Amino acid sequence: MCTLVGNAQRVQATLHLAIATLFAVACGSDCVIPPCAEPTAIIVRVVSSSGGSVANASVHLTTTSGVAAPCGITCDIQGYGGHYEFDVSAPGFATAHRAIDVSAHVPRCGCVQVDTQDLTVALSPAG
Repeated sequence: MCTLVGNAQRVQATLHLAIATLFAVACGSDCVIPPCAEPTAIIVRVVSSSGGSVANASVHLTTTSGVAAPCGITCDIQGYGGHYEFDVSAPGFATAHRAIDVSAHVPRCGCVQVDTQDLTVALSPAG
């Protein structure tokens, strides 16, 4: 498993924390903001179109800073709500491009909540 984090998502995290802090100030001292870990926006599962496993896969985010990381069978992409585009590749397979939207909301108190997307990407043999 690997974890990808882009600069755009870090900026979003700062904005979400600022919004949550404003809610806390507006609501009084009854709202305590805990330290928040960056949530998992997308879980990518990489398989072969023939049904087998794929070795040495990698995911490359194309909508952020271009972060790329190797993955096993799954790869977690950390982040917040927004539009994500990424390429999934592996030696001997054609690269697959995917785009997905992730929704999130800021509760009155607490950490940003993300609707994690679970996506299976089947790679076809190159040829």
